Amino acid sequence: MPQPSIRMRLAGAFIAGLPLFAAAVCRPGAVGGGDVKLMAAGGFFLGLSAVWDSLAFGMALAGGYCLYLMLFRNGRGQKIALGPFLSMGLMLGMFRSMGT
Repeated sequence: MPQPSIRMRLAGAFIAGLPLFAAAVCRPGAVGGGDVKLMAAGGFFLGLSAVWDSLAFGMALAGGYCLYLMLFRNGRGQKIALGPFLSMGLMLGMFRSMGT
């Protein structure tokens, strides 16, 4: 697997961290600072192409869990941690990038 260039790594960190940073600034308490740092670091290590997959995987996992809570556990209004889902998305993105 070829390593991404430094330019692609910086772009990955920027692309992964910026939307979460914007969400944290616009709505305090929605996303923690650790989540922003996690995705920025993951974007730096994975590069631009793999970080899109990682972010999509993590958000899809979190959305599926929220849907499960709303439908079966009456979890409306309940706060959940986003970090575990983002880290799982980073792992899935890493495995996917290793295969290509």
